[in-house]
Amino acid sequence: MATRDYIKRDKGPARKKPTKGGKRKAAPKKRPFPTKFALLALFLIVSLGAGLVFLSKTPAPEPVANDTQSSAAQAAATQTTQTESAQSSKPTTESAIPPRPQEEWQYKDLLENRTVEIDTPDPSTQQVSTQTYIMQCGAYRSNAPAEERKLQIAFQGLSSEIRVSTNEKGTWYRVVLGPYASKRDAERDRNHLRRAEIEPCAIW
Repeated sequence: MATRDYIKRDKGPARKKPTKGGKRKAAPKKRPFPTKFALLALFLIVSLGAGLVFLSKTPAPEPVANDTQSSAAQAAATQTTQTESAQSSKPTTESAIPPRPQEEWQYKDLLENRTVEIDTPDPSTQQVSTQTYIMQCGAYRSNAPAEERKLQIAFQGLSSEIRVSTNEKGTWYRVVLGPYASKRDAERDRNHLRRAEIEPCAIW
């Protein structure tokens, strides 16, 4: 019976697995050196250095003192000229103020000496009006609502009375205030009752 060799044999170098399609991946290419950016940076550095050298050699400006003094003197001279021209243009007091005119109106004397006559009527000859006014604040078929309306008017501080009248339509109970000497007095009481929502009230 033949013996088997169980000793592992030396394996050769491992083979790279092929990629899909059987082709191997190509090695990445090296990027070229950025020559343009390097030249631009060098140009900027050289320009900055030249500017600093130029500024260091430029002399500092001298203070302008003479111009300030000359402008101040010119302004003072201009103000003096304006003052002299203004004084020369002012008119004299004699030529500027005209003589006072004389008044030709005499209305003051006329009004002081004038009298006004007013015709005042004689009170004894005037006729005094004897007309009176009454105000009715409701007309009812029965006495109960008339008494209720009279009570409402009494709560407002006014006095009224119930007058019974009979006509073709039947008997009426009328709540009446007055008589009033003037219509203005009757309207005053009517406005007072209207504010208390007691209406309508008719004056005649």
